[in-house]
Amino acid sequence: MRLIEARVRKYSRLSKLFRRDDHILTIDPLTHFLVKRIVAELPLEIYYKNMKITDLETTTAKKYIGNNNINKIIIPWTIDDECSLFLEKLFAGKRAISQKYYSLLLTMTDEEALLFARFNNLRFVSLQKNRDFLGIVNAMQEKYPETKFSLMKSIKEMHTILKRDK
Repeated sequence: MRLIEARVRKYSRLSKLFRRDDHILTIDPLTHFLVKRIVAELPLEIYYKNMKITDLETTTAKKYIGNNNINKIIIPWTIDDECSLFLEKLFAGKRAISQKYYSLLLTMTDEEALLFARFNNLRFVSLQKNRDFLGIVNAMQEKYPETKFSLMKSIKEMHTILKRDK
């Protein structure tokens, strides 16, 4: 559990995810727990509202976000979600999720997130993914254990190149 939390802390620090005076919304118990532990010393506001990612686009949620000046929304998005969506975008032309959402769980798999949540008496429900694309990634992961992390590194490098070329 300490290793998983250390990876999350390192990721949040290197990606400069949290800043002074941020207004952060967490939408599930696991991300709320981790955000509170990571930013305990920073002067910022943390809001918690248990909802699904799709609920964030409703009028009620948008009003809540606006009324509280929320500038970052932390979603329960794991490396499994990122790899699956990447392959869907690559092969099926699916759209990406909004850039205004941030993930704190990109350094852990769904299985690790579930175990971490259980260990800390929290609830975690992994997001619905395309089984075909996730099956490909899981099959590769079984044969080559670091596949998901390698794919994630490649995705980040591609995003960096695309941003630079714009």
